[in-house]
Amino acid sequence: MERLNNEFQEEINRLQNSGGYDKVRTDYMNEDGFAHASWVEMFAILAVQFEQDLEFTDKQEKFMEEIYEKFNVIETRTETERIRKCSTDSDGNRDCETEIKTTLVIEIYTYDMEDIFEQIGFNEEQQEWARRLVTSGAIQEQFPDLAQELPGGGTGPGPGIPPPEFTGDVSEARKKLIETALTLEGKVKYFWGGKSGPGWNDKWGTPVKVTAPGSRTTGTYQPYGMDCSGFIDWAFKTAGLGNSFSAGGTSYQWSKTYAIKESELIPGDLVFKNIPGQGGVNHIGIFIGRDSKGKPIYVHCQGGTGVIVNSYKGFKYPRRPLLFSGE
Repeated sequence: MERLNNEFQEEINRLQNSGGYDKVRTDYMNEDGFAHASWVEMFAILAVQFEQDLEFTDKQEKFMEEIYEKFNVIETRTETERIRKCSTDSDGNRDCETEIKTTLVIEIYTYDMEDIFEQIGFNEEQQEWARRLVTSGAIQEQFPDLAQELPGGGTGPGPGIPPPEFTGDVSEARKKLIETALTLEGKVKYFWGGKSGPGWNDKWGTPVKVTAPGSRTTGTYQPYGMDCSGFIDWAFKTAGLGNSFSAGGTSYQWSKTYAIKESELIPGDLVFKNIPGQGGVNHIGIFIGRDSKGKPIYVHCQGGTGVIVNSYKGFKYPRRPLLFSGE
């Protein structure tokens, strides 16, 4: 892993020092702002692919290199800016010329295993196996040295506030939160960096320029809506539960929750795709219940669809909002 990380960084450095441009800009296309994929997820995929017979043969090392390239992607593009400069001589004659400045933009994408499952041909059983290896801590137990040496090897923050005993009843605050969130199902699109005040926003659906960095849509006009963390913030505010989720994205919202077991989920609890800092673009949703087969159901604002209700399998980390800790 260290060799792969070093080679990846060397390629970034090579591009940054390639020359021939007026400026070079490096954009890390994720919420964390740096290149950082989860070695735990990579090893989980490796373990599933080779049925947990990890001897690090040449074949296994080659496969690891291939999936590393799917977790970590570098794309480049150029931006051209025309700058018109004018000057006036002592006789009052005005002379203008146009300078062309070029910028090399290096975009670094960090994905997680949910993003690449289909690319590597994993079926449903293999996907579930990989998820269990990640969330159980089995990979860290098998490779304790790596867990100490490499970032993204922990099993997440400590236990936090111990969850209270529950009777199974859903509080009025939780009911209000879910009812509020469901009012936007199918009505509001996903918009990178989109936030909103409480209540209906007449701006939703109108073309607005995406100004938040870190997305392929940045700089383009898209129907206005919210991103996943913006939707969570909106739902809590509109339900009259305050603005405790307003000051940041998913990493901040994670800090306003504490870990619970999947079996302890109560409608109104939150679920996350990743542990902040372990790579990939994170995602957050609200647990609203289970279907007849016991599968969890969530409402969340998803890229491509907007606010949707489904059983998204990428949610691996159940968390309880601190504001519900006193129930």
